[in-house]
Amino acid sequence: MKKVGSLGALALLCLFLCSAALVVIFEAIVYEKVMHSNVEQVDKRSAIRYLTQRLRNFDAKESIEVRSIQGTDILVFVEQQEEKIYETWLYAYKGNLCESEHKEAEKIELSKGKVITRIQQLNIRIITPELIKFKVQDGNGREYIYNLFIRSRLKAVQNET
Repeated sequence: MKKVGSLGALALLCLFLCSAALVVIFEAIVYEKVMHSNVEQVDKRSAIRYLTQRLRNFDAKESIEVRSIQGTDILVFVEQQEEKIYETWLYAYKGNLCESEHKEAEKIELSKGKVITRIQQLNIRIITPELIKFKVQDGNGREYIYNLFIRSRLKAVQNET
C-alpha cells in the first residue's frame, strides 16, 4: 500500500512539473510574439517620427527636394553654411532607413549612409508642392501611408542615375 501511495504522489508531482514546464513554454512563445510586434511598431513609428522631425527642421523655402537615384526615392534637405551648400539625404537602403550628409557636389554612395532604423522600403511622392506622401513598408510587407504638409514649397523631383 505504501508503494501505491508513493507512486501516486510521484505521478502527481510529475504531472505538476510537466504542467508548469508547458505553462512556461507557452508564456515564452507569447512573450516572443508580443516583443516582435512591439519592435515592428517601434521601427515603423521611429521612421515616420524621424522623417517628420527632419522635415520640420528643414521646412524653409526651397530647402526640400525629392530625388530618385538608382531606383531609390531620396528625401533631400539642402542647407547653406558659410557659402557652402550641404545636403542631407534620407532614404531606404537594404532594409534600413539611412541618412547621409555631404557637400552638394560630392558623389555619394547609398551604402555609406548612417542607419537610423529598420524599414524595408520608403516611397516618397509629391502630391502638391506643399504635401508629401510617404509609404513605409515594414519587414513583413505591411505598408503604412502618411501624408505630411510642409509650409515651404518643394523643389521639383530630380531623377539621377
